[in-house]
Amino acid sequence: MDNPGDLGVCWDSFEEEPNSKKRRGLKLDVFDPQLFRKNGEMVIAKLENYLGDFSIRGLALTDPSVLLQTAKDLMTSEIEDEEKLGAIIDLYIRTGIQVHSPGYMGRQFSGVIPLASIIDFMIVLSMS
Repeated sequence: MDNPGDLGVCWDSFEEEPNSKKRRGLKLDVFDPQLFRKNGEMVIAKLENYLGDFSIRGLALTDPSVLLQTAKDLMTSEIEDEEKLGAIIDLYIRTGIQVHSPGYMGRQFSGVIPLASIIDFMIVLSMS
C-alpha cells in the first residue's frame, strides 16, 4: 500500500478526496494532522482561559439527569464537529471539579501540573 489516498486518507482536511473510502466505518480524516492541530489549538485556548481564571468558583451542582441529557443532545446534534468539540470541552470545564480555582480546598486531590498533562498527552498519542 504505497498511496494512503487509496484508503481515503486526506492530508489536507479541506481537500475532498474523490475516491475517499471508509475503512470499517471509520472516516480516516480523523488522522489528518492539520485537523488535529486545529482542534488541539482550540482545546488548548479553552484550557488556557480556564487556567488563567483566578476567580473563586466551586462545583456547579447540576442535576445528573439534566447533565446527561445535555451531553446526549451535544452528541446527537447536527452542529459541525469543531463546534461540537468546543461545546463538549466547555461543558466539561463548566461542570467539572474546579481544582485549579483558588477557592478549591483540595482535601482529596490536587490539580495536575499543566506541563505533566502535556507530557501524558504526548505519551498517549505516540504509544498508540
